[in-house]
Amino acid sequence: MSPSTDILELQNLIFCDDARKEVSGKEILIGIYSGDIVLPKLPDTMGLVLWTTMVVREPGDHKVEFRIDLPGGGNSIEIEGFIQAAAKDGIAAMPTPKLPITLIDEGELVVSWRIDDQEWVELRRKPIKLAEGGTRLAPETQGEVSEDGQPAIA
Repeated sequence: MSPSTDILELQNLIFCDDARKEVSGKEILIGIYSGDIVLPKLPDTMGLVLWTTMVVREPGDHKVEFRIDLPGGGNSIEIEGFIQAAAKDGIAAMPTPKLPITLIDEGELVVSWRIDDQEWVELRRKPIKLAEGGTRLAPETQGEVSEDGQPAIA
């Protein structure tokens, strides 16, 4: 069953690097994360777009908020937008802007939404993993570089 409210029902939630719209109205998704998000180092900063489609249950203008809870005790990210839903049972698409996310540890991204200030509803969880052979930077060396210009490794 899709996470839903009495206003909108989630149909798809896609994690990707970017989403664009052609002049013709077609949407282009770039760098889709079909499985885990695998990073070459931790901590790491990435740009993330959430692209959603939803079925309209109640036409009208609605406030849509997304919250992303980060693994490893990172801060939550909240973003809001508005959707104009014209037809009952119609399909609406809504991408977020590219969100700069700093991931400090492996775990899960937890994405939730709420519509028109109703209760938060969890939508999806996305595993975050360090690549095999990836680099885990020590907290005291994060952002530092060695003499050869490479990230300092503890």
